[in-house]
Amino acid sequence: MNTEEFIKSAREKIKKEFSLSNINAVPKLQKISVSARTGTFKDDPKGLELAREELGLITGQRPSARVSKKAISAFKLKGGETVGFLVTLRGKKMWAFLQKLTQAALPQVRDFRGIKSTSLDRQGNLSIGFRDQTAFPEIDPNKVDRARGLAVTITGSVSDSAKAKKFFECLGFVFLK
Repeated sequence: MNTEEFIKSAREKIKKEFSLSNINAVPKLQKISVSARTGTFKDDPKGLELAREELGLITGQRPSARVSKKAISAFKLKGGETVGFLVTLRGKKMWAFLQKLTQAALPQVRDFRGIKSTSLDRQGNLSIGFRDQTAFPEIDPNKVDRARGLAVTITGSVSDSAKAKKFFECLGFVFLK
């Protein structure tokens, strides 16, 4: 199924689930944010570049660096140091990433039975964490030097968490019962 078919089928499922007569009344996805923190390899320039490249491969877009605003000695963190990378996806890239996430990445996670309902916040955003980047098909597990965690936040126009759960189920996400 190509991305256009995926978008059309998702919108039709949502329209049917919410009993809407107008396709323009269907709740919409606004953006998907994918972030990776640098953690223990923040002092390793090669590790930082690999993290940037891998996040770029996964999302199809160049990540922007996130820097610390102030120094925190307890974390051995200096002001202005790179602490992570972020990509915000919108439009066709967002839908292509969503399709890859629901049909390729989540099924690759070991012992995946569904997403916890606590992953939804009060505003209807869905946040998913990955312990390593090898769940995504672009990353070759044999070439990975270390596991780098990822956080994916999906923002929709649904403001109620109960409706948001139905919304994300229509998009292909599986929740634990």
